[in-house]
Amino acid sequence: MRAARLAFNDIRARRLPTNIVLMVGVLFFVDAILRGMPLDYMIAHLLLAIGVFLFCALLFAAHMLGGGDAKLAAVIFLWVSVGLSLPTLTLILVIGSCLCRSSALQHET
Repeated sequence: MRAARLAFNDIRARRLPTNIVLMVGVLFFVDAILRGMPLDYMIAHLLLAIGVFLFCALLFAAHMLGGGDAKLAAVIFLWVSVGLSLPTLTLILVIGSCLCRSSALQHET
């Protein structure tokens, strides 16, 4: 439900509230603890998310990515294992490209 609210906010207002993004991130740790995920796996997920956030922060500084998108990317990759990061990135790029093209077409008419 939180993800749907986050997506709706992003589409409607072009804003991603930090509190909702953080809540999704905290839920990863709750889920990991409840599932009995080993600590080294949690650390690997966290390191991946930190790496993604740092890369996205560079893109933000270069005005190539929004701040909310940088936060959301880090939280998405917190949930994704290292082994699934490339397919996840591919899916995000395809969906983002389709949404960008759709938005551009709407502005042309």
